[in-house]
Amino acid sequence: MNNIMTALIADDAAMARDNLKYILLNLDISKFHEASNGKDAIELHRKYSPDISFLDISMPAVNGIDCLAHIKSQYPDAFIVLVSGHSDIETVKTAISSGANGYIVKPFNADKIKAMIEKYRKSRSTS
Repeated sequence: MNNIMTALIADDAAMARDNLKYILLNLDISKFHEASNGKDAIELHRKYSPDISFLDISMPAVNGIDCLAHIKSQYPDAFIVLVSGHSDIETVKTAISSGANGYIVKPFNADKIKAMIEKYRKSRSTS
């Protein structure tokens, strides 16, 4: 099994993308594709098929929920984590019912990102 993981990071805030990249680098994930909007995230996912994708909900062009739904319709096994400053139950329910494999509330920390990476690895080792 190839241990090199790739990640797609989609967030309209460059600082949020940089923060997530820094955390992932410390988790030995060093290959990234970055998007600042949902439209580009969909294209990058199609082009590179990352192992794990982190999508912000509030993005221009296509929001994270619609981006998630589009990617999952084309790639049902895609492992996608939604990241948002919104923690209301309706947003979380919508994310999960749309196929999100996880949901992280901003501001996030390394432990939450690490837990999602472990969840991804566990899901792939059982399939």
